[in-house]
Amino acid sequence: SEDDKKSWLRIEEFKEKHQDILSLTFDEANEMSLEEIQTIDAIDDPIWEEEERLREEYIQIHGERVYDEEEDE
Repeated sequence: SEDDKKSWLRIEEFKEKHQDILSLTFDEANEMSLEEIQTIDAIDDPIWEEEERLREEYIQIHGERVYDEEEDE
């Protein structure tokens, strides 16, 4: 989907439309990704604050989860 799932592309349409991206080598795609990462502004997403609040609420109600530690043999 390219418009928030209001419509879907067939595989053939996707391949035609995005042939330039699909034909990139791994190194080309990796280089492009690294360039894009440098332009991304870091944001403090409030979703993480909400997740932490819900986690703390869960711990208050149910206690901390306990995991079995695997022993190396």
